[in-house]
Amino acid sequence: LIHRTEKLIPGLREAIVYQEVATPLTNHRFTRNPGGSIYGSEQTIDNMYLNRLKDKTPIPNLFLAGAWTFGGGQSAAMMSGKNVSQMALAFLNGEATVDLTGAEASDGRRTTNDELKKQPETQNQKPETLNLKQTLTGMALVFNPDAAGDLTGDIQFNVSGDEPGDYFLRIANGKCAFNEGASMAPKLTINTPSEVWLAISRGELDGQTAFMQQKYKVEGDFGLLMKMSKMFK
Repeated sequence: LIHRTEKLIPGLREAIVYQEVATPLTNHRFTRNPGGSIYGSEQTIDNMYLNRLKDKTPIPNLFLAGAWTFGGGQSAAMMSGKNVSQMALAFLNGEATVDLTGAEASDGRRTTNDELKKQPETQNQKPETLNLKQTLTGMALVFNPDAAGDLTGDIQFNVSGDEPGDYFLRIANGKCAFNEGASMAPKLTINTPSEVWLAISRGELDGQTAFMQQKYKVEGDFGLLMKMSKMFK
């Protein structure tokens, strides 16, 4: 691809800078563990939903790429990198005594699968899941303006069940904002029990199937409902 592009932009190859930061090979090299997550960060709803990142960064000409771009792997990597950087700075500044070299292991390695089995069960507890309000807030954060196009309008959620409430997402100028209360003129209204929408957001229930089974009801622009899976992917 670079070879073909250089026909139009000579010298492009020398202008590209990249650095390998982690692969399954480096994972095995430092942990002797050929499987599992490279960074060891849990694939929680928080990591894979609220904290998702896009391939375009705020830094000009810096893009993130990979098999899981805009997915859990990327956000987990970024969060883990941030945490390790903070640990390293604290250690170098004498503010922490953590041994970042992993010397506490008998053979100089980081924790392996066998050693993980010896850890207290409290470390393996299932992380707390998001409630309905947090989930709707997260939808605004992962909004995809490309999928929305020039769409302008409000999506109203009238929620019943365990977590009742009224909320709406306002889409305008390529942005999406979460609001509490009722929209004056919603383009689409979704009437749903909180437990149904939470199950859909967690992938436990297919949205179209739930609609056909009348587990939730809609009013207004049905076409917008069909676009939501791409707009909030």
